[in-house]
Amino acid sequence: MELKRIYRFPEGWKPERNVADPSRATARNPLGLRDPSRQLNDVLNPPPVDHFLVKHTGVNPEQNFSEKLIRAGQTEGFLTMSGGRLILHSKPENLQYKILRGPGYYCCHCGKELPDANLFIKDDQGEPTDRTFGMEHVEQVHSGKKSPDSNNPAGYRRVNGYECVLEEGQHKKFNFHEFQKKRLAGPKRTERSKDNG
Repeated sequence: MELKRIYRFPEGWKPERNVADPSRATARNPLGLRDPSRQLNDVLNPPPVDHFLVKHTGVNPEQNFSEKLIRAGQTEGFLTMSGGRLILHSKPENLQYKILRGPGYYCCHCGKELPDANLFIKDDQGEPTDRTFGMEHVEQVHSGKKSPDSNNPAGYRRVNGYECVLEEGQHKKFNFHEFQKKRLAGPKRTERSKDNG
């Protein structure tokens, strides 16, 4: 996916840059930057994102969105979630994603959500054992089967963001291959003006 952010510039907005000030210099901040976690001259107060300009949606319709992006998008208004859908406000049209999975634990075998998968089961005395509820689910429902996900041999996994799929029609319209065709075709040629010979 390739998007270009289009910002909304509030009246009177001026960029505040991350400048160096030797009087603030320390061992951890040798340049004395106003925000040492950012680069010199970075804008510290970016204007809010109004929408995105869609260049392409990638090769596949599947897309993962981090929780951080979701929070920022909802706060800034360039993304909404409703009725199992994630809507990315973009031009020439809003991108509509179906949410397949949200953050949480899921079984690698059947895809079932396992809300308590990481919690340890307690014994009769109330002491935690070395088994989790996720392990118990895999053992009871998928006994003897090897995990289909080699990265998660226990048979369950943590999803940290939102796993989504773009509507088929939109992916056909905005996928990478269509973007490449348009790019390779170049700009539309117009007839030369008679005045320009």
